[in-house]
Order: sequence, then C-alpha cells, then structure tokens
Amino acid sequence: MTDKVVVITGGSRGIGRATAIAAAARGFRVVVGYASNKQAADEVVAQIAASNGKAIAVKCDVAEESDILDLFRQRTNSARSAPSSTTAASSARAACASTRCRPSASSA
Repeated sequence: MTDKVVVITGGSRGIGRATAIAAAARGFRVVVGYASNKQAADEVVAQIAASNGKAIAVKCDVAEESDILDLFRQRTNSARSAPSSTTAASSARAACASTRCRPSASSA
C-alpha cells in the first residue's frame, strides 16, 4: 500500500468507478467523489475494501467551491502522510480558480 491518495470526482459510476477500482488495485488510497448517488459510491468503497484497499466516499458537487474544499479536507483527514488541510485547501482553491468554477446562479 502506498501513501499516495487519488481523488476521483464522479467515482461512483462509469469510467470514474473503473478508475477508482484500478487505482486501489495499484495501492492508492481512493477518495470517491459523488454528486448524488451515495449508494453507488458506497458500493465502490465496499468493493475496494473487499480487495484490502482503502477508500472513502465524499459528496461533492464540483460546481460548488465549498464542496471541493470539503472534498480535499476529508481527503487530508483520511490519509496519514497527506499534506496539511491548509495546503490541500489551497491546492483545491487554486484548481478551482484555474478552471473558473463558480457556483451556478440557480444554486444561489
């Protein structure tokens, strides 16, 4: 097992699910980000755990900056050698700024 952590948004279904399972099989700790289907995300986590992998599921709407920051905070809390939450949050903020993600007008 590695101390590396991979965050996969959309990790509960489709390509994200396959990527999460493949990353866990290679020893990564996995954060399965999901928007609405908690059951599907929990199933991915259970499948990873059944293969002796480490994973958590975190609800995250990538259009919401606060959700992205929470995702990285939870990722930090789940990994022993991960950077501090300040560093992870700063990285998330920078990533969000670089992609110009902002809350949609309909979610305000």
